[in-house]
Amino acid sequence: MISRPLGAQAVAEFVVAVSLRLSLSSPGRGAREVRAALRGVQSVLGLDHCAFYRVRRQSGRMEQMYAASRLGLRKLPRLLDARGLFPWLFSQTVQQGRVVHVGSVDRLPPSASTDRSNYTIWGPGCLLVIPADIPRDACYQLILVSPHRPLRWSAAKIRQLQVLAAGLAGAMCRDRIESERLDALRFERLLCGSMGPVADDAHEEVDQRITLALNEVQSLTNVDHVGLFCVNPGSREAYVSHAAHSTGIGRPAGATPDYAAACPWLYQTIVSGNRAYSFSRPDELPPEANADRLFLRAHGIRSGLLIPLATHGCVQHVLALATKRREHAWPTRLVERLRGLSQVCGIALQGKHAADATHSAMRRLADLQRIAGVGIWEYDAANGRVELSAQSVATLGKPIESLADWQTLILPEDRGRARAAFEAALLDPATEHRHEYRIASPVGTVRDIEQQVRTAYPSSGGAARLQGTLKDITESKRCKQELDELRRQVRHADRIAQTGVLLASLAHELSQPLTAIRSNAQAALRFLAAEALDPSEAKDILSDIIADNKRATEIISTLRRAMRRQDAERELVDVGDIVLEVLRLLHTELVDHGVQTTAECQPGSYAIVSRTQIQQVAVNLIVNAVEAMQTVTAGRRHLQVTVARAEAGSLRMIVRDCGVGMSQADLNRAFDAFWTTKPSGTGMALPVCKTIVELHGGRIWAEPNDGPGCAFFVLLPAAAPPGAVDAAGDR
Repeated sequence: MISRPLGAQAVAEFVVAVSLRLSLSSPGRGAREVRAALRGVQSVLGLDHCAFYRVRRQSGRMEQMYAASRLGLRKLPRLLDARGLFPWLFSQTVQQGRVVHVGSVDRLPPSASTDRSNYTIWGPGCLLVIPADIPRDACYQLILVSPHRPLRWSAAKIRQLQVLAAGLAGAMCRDRIESERLDALRFERLLCGSMGPVADDAHEEVDQRITLALNEVQSLTNVDHVGLFCVNPGSREAYVSHAAHSTGIGRPAGATPDYAAACPWLYQTIVSGNRAYSFSRPDELPPEANADRLFLRAHGIRSGLLIPLATHGCVQHVLALATKRREHAWPTRLVERLRGLSQVCGIALQGKHAADATHSAMRRLADLQRIAGVGIWEYDAANGRVELSAQSVATLGKPIESLADWQTLILPEDRGRARAAFEAALLDPATEHRHEYRIASPVGTVRDIEQQVRTAYPSSGGAARLQGTLKDITESKRCKQELDELRRQVRHADRIAQTGVLLASLAHELSQPLTAIRSNAQAALRFLAAEALDPSEAKDILSDIIADNKRATEIISTLRRAMRRQDAERELVDVGDIVLEVLRLLHTELVDHGVQTTAECQPGSYAIVSRTQIQQVAVNLIVNAVEAMQTVTAGRRHLQVTVARAEAGSLRMIVRDCGVGMSQADLNRAFDAFWTTKPSGTGMALPVCKTIVELHGGRIWAEPNDGPGCAFFVLLPAAAPPGAVDAAGDR
């Protein structure tokens, strides 16, 4: 049943009373008063509907704030596209601010054809639209829909209803302002209370605080999902690092989407373009964002807000809010507040990531120090304190805090050298100083320490800082001593291995002088028995005996030098003479193997070397060449040995054979220990040669011949002949 409308006076009194209540309503109670006023207007005027809408000027979106309807009637829609459905009404009321009274759909002007086709949204009765202009991005409209029979709206009644609409709008604005004030206060509390102390907190609490802040944002904005994305623009990777969800919605199910591929337009706009973007419904996205629109609809997203956070111009985080249950508006002030929150979260995460990276680097550095056995330390000259890494503490045996404590660990006889190294580093900051000293460990053992130190000056000025490394070299020094001893033993063993060859040559070489001595002695005895020994002839016989004796003695001395274990001292010798001496020793061996030998030794090929060691190199290379020619037909085995001065103050020895030769791969491995191509070989002769040559500052290598066989080259530093040294001294 439709109530009978009141008279003009009663309507005027009612409007004044309602307007007064609205103007006196306290902030936060405006919504209640607006609902009561709409119910009163609907009842007093006998209307089908009395609704209060907010219309956005830019988008034309029309949102119902409150409404009162007669029982039994279909309710008016909550959301409308006013610009699209009612362009004529939108122009008249929103853009021009006019009151529009439509008695029936037939009374709409011809230019309102679109409005006419959608008029049934309001029902069959007449329509009165009263705008209440608010100087912001939206305006309010009081919409009255009368019964089937039209009502008369006098100018006075319309003015009264305009006052009522302004009162309704004022109450809503006061509520909105109060709501914004409370929201601002809650955001300030959120920033100061939840996120403010992050910079001072332990970095492991950052994740927890960010999650709490996102839960607060979800509660403040009443959205369904709030998430903080981590973005890597280089790999186009994006994933949710922190999230909050409304009750009953929960975390989205399924695998994590590839957001860059699923929403290319949004990714380009937000991440690449570094621009915030919001939408109240997916249809608001531009046509080129069709893939994004399909993804949002597939996941039930109805509204969204995405705010990028850039560091040095590169977006690394995105704060995202989304709704599923209803559409949501995103006021500019809310976006700005959320932008501030996202910046705080981003700064906190950057600090956490930096701290995590620092801690990780420190752990890796500590692990590397432990693996390498090298500790680091720093001395601050301003306060005299020493800071040690964990490995440095382990190296020294206990923590120390000053150089004085350090000195007490060093053995007394090494303290002066260690102190001098510290002082030298302070006086010469451009050089790194290395020295060794010994310390007494807490368990009483003596340990060798290698230390490197340099001086650093802070960029901001101030006292110098000594920085350095520590390494316990006790074990490495012991191993080096053992290695040196093993090398001497290997060289000696190799010399002994050649003893068989040398003894065979020795027996042959000694047989000649000994036979000559015997022959001369027997001749002397015969002459004496015949009493026919002439004094001059006796003198010749005795001279021959002495010469042959000297020759035998030299042969034996050469063998003794070759077999002597200790290395001989270095002396100025002619390397060509050493090679000729070795060839004489190996003469029998060479003849027995059918090897024809050519020796070209340039006189004056002097070098300061160990005669015994260079003799060993020559023996090893010549014997190796002889063995390489075993499969060559007799009569074609030719050995060529050359000693001559080379360029750049050096001399060169070449041992060239015509054997089977070696491949380039074998030549590259020829000097590796225990590597050999001979079934009965030990693989030590050539490595020993390399060790001896390098100890003399030289170089040894092998090359294939143009024909069969290969050649071994030895390059040694040359020395001036004795005469040249004396002449230089005279000058």
